[in-house]
Amino acid sequence: MTDQFANQPSSIRYYKSTKALGELSRRIDEQKFLTKMRDKFHMFQHTMQRETLLQKLERYIDRETSGIQWTHHHGIATGLREECVINNYFSHQSTDSN
Repeated sequence: MTDQFANQPSSIRYYKSTKALGELSRRIDEQKFLTKMRDKFHMFQHTMQRETLLQKLERYIDRETSGIQWTHHHGIATGLREECVINNYFSHQSTDSN
C-alpha cells in the first residue's frame, strides 16, 4: 500500500497522553488494522461472487430473521405457496387457450 503522503512529515502535533485512552490508542497498529480490513473485504468479495442470487437471498433472510421464531409457520407458508402455484398454472392455462 503506497501512499504519497507516507514519507512526508505531518504538520499536526499531538501530545503524549498518559491517560487510559491515550495508552490504548498508541497500542493500535493502524497499518495492521487497515491491511486486515482490506484482506477481509477482498476475501468477502471473492466469496460473494461465487454465490447465486438465490444463495445471497437465503443468506440475507437467515441473517435478518435470526432470533425470530418462524418455523411453526412453515406448514402454512408451504400451503400458500402450493395454492399460488396452482392458481398461476390455471390462470396461464386459461389465457393460453384464448
